[in-house]
Amino acid sequence: MPLAETHATDLELLAQTRRQLLGMLEEHSLEQLNRIPAGFNNNLIWNAAHCWVTQVLLTRGLGQLGFDLPEEFVATYRKGGAPGKDVTAEELEFIREGLRESPNELARDLDAEDWTNFKPYRTSYGASMANISEAVRFNNAHEAMHLGVMLAQRKLV
Repeated sequence: MPLAETHATDLELLAQTRRQLLGMLEEHSLEQLNRIPAGFNNNLIWNAAHCWVTQVLLTRGLGQLGFDLPEEFVATYRKGGAPGKDVTAEELEFIREGLRESPNELARDLDAEDWTNFKPYRTSYGASMANISEAVRFNNAHEAMHLGVMLAQRKLV
């Protein structure tokens, strides 16, 4: 059975989470998206972009397939990154597009790419991933956690 078919439920959950993230970006001004609420070290837009970057790192990155995101962008939004400057309207559109398209790209990649070189990884969350299937599943938990953070942050911006 093709991987994308095997992961149809996981991919639909990812798409639903992304719709939630994108909806939150639509509901707030650029100023609100960039505001870091008291008690937090990041903001709404950082959390949304972090979800996209992490998905790419957990799948194509650990699959050793490479990806074409700019290095500075990855450094800002990967684990341990932080907002360094306000996101512009152009950057916001880049992030929106990535959030919209990356679930479709992942679905295509699952069947089109060779995942035999997947590099096992243990997250700071304590989850271990030995293959692409485990990475896809963990990514959904990761994005749900950040969606929860964003739901809290939106009340403070």
